[in-house]
Amino acid sequence: GQETVSGREGFDPASPCLVIAPHLEYPIRSGADILIDRKYAHFSEHVPFVDIIGKEAIVRYSDGKLVQSTPYNNVRVGKAVAAAATLYKCSHYLFEKFVTKDFVETVRRYFSDPDYRMVVFSFVWTAAIARRLPKIDGRLCCIETHNDEFKWYEDIRKSSVNPLAKLTASFSERWARSFVEEYGSGFLYLHVSEADQKGFSRRFPDHRSCVVPTGADVAHDRSFPQEDPAMYEKTRLIFVGSLGVKINLDALDNFNKRFYPVLKEDLEENLEVLIVGSNP
Repeated sequence: GQETVSGREGFDPASPCLVIAPHLEYPIRSGADILIDRKYAHFSEHVPFVDIIGKEAIVRYSDGKLVQSTPYNNVRVGKAVAAAATLYKCSHYLFEKFVTKDFVETVRRYFSDPDYRMVVFSFVWTAAIARRLPKIDGRLCCIETHNDEFKWYEDIRKSSVNPLAKLTASFSERWARSFVEEYGSGFLYLHVSEADQKGFSRRFPDHRSCVVPTGADVAHDRSFPQEDPAMYEKTRLIFVGSLGVKINLDALDNFNKRFYPVLKEDLEENLEVLIVGSNP
């Protein structure tokens, strides 16, 4: 089911793009926030402009530059309340946490503008907002998956020692699967890796998708200040993250196999690696 864009929903470079990302918070720190903000800042070089509706602000990028930022009021939902709502409604935890009434009303104002011929939903659970919005034919609607969401919740369910976390993960996984099965055919899925694409394809063989790998900003000035190594006794590296999340454990294992031996050989006793994790 992998393809680019269907003929009836072609990309129109003459029209602006709307990105809906209820998790996006400024200043950006998390990986998902960085991916959405930077990717669509660069994407604005190919369309008139890109509007991103984030958690508490609407930002506009044009020609790769931030040209406008408009804050709006959005009442936050706590973790406990979101978890309780997930179980009570048989819903998705992140949908209950981030998709508030204020957010939906803000999205509706922008989404109703037919000039946006391309709409991007950040995460599968965000796309569920489309059920509350007017239908506009001919739009290209995309979902930034960020990861294999189903495997993500499966790993949490298997590794967590918290019964509520296990149950919440199970409900979220079931909800996401049900949503994609019922409504998923109307979207083009943008995956960050072939592994994520294959994970979706195993569950939904007919889903339309393409892989858009993540990148990195490159500094134009290649001259970096050199610090005197004598100022420090050791070269210290720190890894922060729960080892109960498989993606973190895989990253640490990859570092251990591929990078640590090279660094250790060169730095010997001057290398110190500190792991700040949990579970364990």
